[in-house]
Amino acid sequence: MNFWGCAGRAAEPGRGPYSGLRDGNVAGGAVGAAARRLVYVPALQKLGCEIEVFAACLGGPACRFHDTNSVHSAVIRGVSKLRGADVTLPDIRAGFSAVLAAAVADQPSVLRGIHHIERGYHRPFEQFASLGLTVRRG
Repeated sequence: MNFWGCAGRAAEPGRGPYSGLRDGNVAGGAVGAAARRLVYVPALQKLGCEIEVFAACLGGPACRFHDTNSVHSAVIRGVSKLRGADVTLPDIRAGFSAVLAAAVADQPSVLRGIHHIERGYHRPFEQFASLGLTVRRG
């Protein structure tokens, strides 16, 4: 699937509790807490996100993963521009965060593993088109 945003316009998911594209756990992208939720990091890094993950807990003793020594903390540094890339979507939440990043990237992206998106969202390609995004199956 090739995916990119309209020239000069960032994609905006709808607002409100029942807007078109939604997944509250993904909208923040790189803010996942559990280690398995950090599977989106490599895809976002390929798209230009500056994300560093840590096995050491950055949340302190109050964090439920504090003593597990698992990779569950991340530091995200803002970037001014994301770039198009060829990425594989490992699951639905990771996939959707990559879709959001690809939507605002400066070049087209190739997203592989889109069956996760198709399985988890109702008519996603029509919804992307309604946001002004160009999607082409490859």
